[in-house]
Amino acid sequence: MSAPDQARRAEDLRRAVLDFLCARQAVAFEAGVILDRIVRSRVLDFHPDPDEFAAALTFLENFSPEPLILFKRALLGSTRFYQATSAGVLAFERDALNP
Repeated sequence: MSAPDQARRAEDLRRAVLDFLCARQAVAFEAGVILDRIVRSRVLDFHPDPDEFAAALTFLENFSPEPLILFKRALLGSTRFYQATSAGVLAFERDALNP
């Protein structure tokens, strides 16, 4: 796969993750649930592999100047739950991340 194709896949996956979380902004989801629901919704024309998905979460979590998503750790374990931040919801509502 060419570099432009990989970049486009990464952008589409980031957008799908953010769209999913912002549409359900009051709830935090496990990574596996997010990926499963994105795949089932067929908003992407490809099936992301786990590394691509982890990279998308990391990118959104470390977005500058403000993170677009955040994670919350389970109180009794190490499971990470992801939720949209207010900056992420604002960017989603303004359609600021779409070309």
